[in-house]
Amino acid sequence: GGKMVTVIDVIDADTVQVEVDGQTFTVDEGEQFAENFEVASVSGSCARFLFGDESFTLCKGAAPK
Repeated sequence: GGKMVTVIDVIDADTVQVEVDGQTFTVDEGEQFAENFEVASVSGSCARFLFGDESFTLCKGAAPK
């Protein structure tokens, strides 16, 4: 089963607040969270995430992935 990932807020140039299945994390670029996720980069109101060998981008206010 997939997890529901939402960008709640972009704190600054390399910190993002993310919700995964109802649990909130404040994470920096390069930091792992929620077991298998990692913040690859933060740009504007968006962040690129790694999940295993998958990469995806989510933006604040966008539909969850």
